[in-house]
Amino acid sequence: MMLILLSTCQHFSKGDISEASFNIFLEKQDVALVQISGDLFSDASFEDEMFDDSPQHQTQGLSTVDKAEEAKLAAELLCDDEVEDEENGEYWTCICRAVNDRELDCCLKCKLPRMPTTWTCRSCLTLNRLADTHCDECLAERDTGADDPGEGERVVDISAIPVYPKFYFLVSHHTTRIFIHDQDKNYLQSSFHTVDLDNPDLLPDILLHPANHKLAKDFVCKWNSLKKREQKVLIKKKEPIDCPEKAYFGGKLTKLRTSNRQRYKSKADIAEEAHRLVESNPGAQTRVIQRPVRDRAANVNESNRPGAGYVQVMSAANKPLCITCHSEYDSDLLNDSVVADEKYGWQTRFCSPECADNFLIKSNTDYIRSTAKSLDSGVCEQCGVNGSELYKRIKCSRSLKERAELIQNSRYASLSAHVKVTMVKDPSEGQFWHVDHILPVYAGGGQCDVDNLRTLCTPCHQVVTSAQAGHRARMRASIGNKTITDFFSPGTKEKLKSYD
Repeated sequence: MMLILLSTCQHFSKGDISEASFNIFLEKQDVALVQISGDLFSDASFEDEMFDDSPQHQTQGLSTVDKAEEAKLAAELLCDDEVEDEENGEYWTCICRAVNDRELDCCLKCKLPRMPTTWTCRSCLTLNRLADTHCDECLAERDTGADDPGEGERVVDISAIPVYPKFYFLVSHHTTRIFIHDQDKNYLQSSFHTVDLDNPDLLPDILLHPANHKLAKDFVCKWNSLKKREQKVLIKKKEPIDCPEKAYFGGKLTKLRTSNRQRYKSKADIAEEAHRLVESNPGAQTRVIQRPVRDRAANVNESNRPGAGYVQVMSAANKPLCITCHSEYDSDLLNDSVVADEKYGWQTRFCSPECADNFLIKSNTDYIRSTAKSLDSGVCEQCGVNGSELYKRIKCSRSLKERAELIQNSRYASLSAHVKVTMVKDPSEGQFWHVDHILPVYAGGGQCDVDNLRTLCTPCHQVVTSAQAGHRARMRASIGNKTITDFFSPGTKEKLKSYD
């Protein structure tokens, strides 16, 4: 048996056609084929109907290979023309009604990827619009053919999706997944990840509409423009927001700096707060909680020495209070007797992970460094040097000469000789990058959140510290000297302070 193309744009003589030449048509789709037996080539009537032996269509002096190549080229031209004319066309129309060139994979207007806009009738092979349920030519009902979604595939009617004028978004603290809320901040039972915007298969139905998709994309662009520490501050608020930049820079989040000139929160501060709380709450009492001793090495730890630990308040109901927010520790899994047991006081000092984070970021230097590293990866904010990566390279090198060359050929060459010798002989990560307060501690930036912290390499930190030391020296020298602001009224001075 052999397959022969019925509709062609060019005729060939009987001698030009071979079985090998016509096998190339098997790879082409949307072309009508018919099966006939091989002995029809000798039928004169078939020869008269299918082939034109006129001189202008005869091929003279061509080899079998050349004839096969000509037949293949003619078939490719034919199939390309039919596919372009009947299926693809020069342009394609997006669901937002924008017309795009057929070479584009996504819409220029709404940036949505190209989606099928037609379906082929299995009866008459006529192309129909995707919204039509019956064929325009034979009126056959649309079936589950090759162009229809298969069983279990997702089918969404774009016209049935509601269009929202505004969205509020809530970013998860654990997975950074974004949850969608309407203009009244009601949860719409839909969520997505930032990397899902370019893949419609992963998006919820509500974001398949171009208008809703644009709102989500604008939010993600503004969210990515923030620094990681700024994103962390917004996530900790646990409030739906519509514009990340407005929520951070225009809201109360920029006032997280408490004008505190104390660098860290001490145990004495916690004890003072506990005693004030006991005085204002009759029936409450205090207790001292300490880290449990687990091994001999822990006995020499500062937190296990006599007098060490935190002062915690016990409410009148004999429940421990959180040392951060002073709310009662509540657990559905533990009995009240276990919660009140002083033996488990170290595990009940915080009521939530958020309170633990707020406390440790203001009191524990190791936690501050680990948080800064998770946000900046040890990259200096001013010069862009990756101090953590340089430390790893130096630590992995066993040659002291190679270590010295790495330091001398880097930003750290400006350090003093004593510091560089220490970095070569006994390197530690704290020698390569530091955590600095954007608003200095002496100016009221102490006990701050992550939005007032930044990562600086050691040379840049030395420059910043030197400049701040000069500023503090000028401030001390100006004490007792009058300036022009001393002649202003109190109201004018307050206005000037607000500008600062």
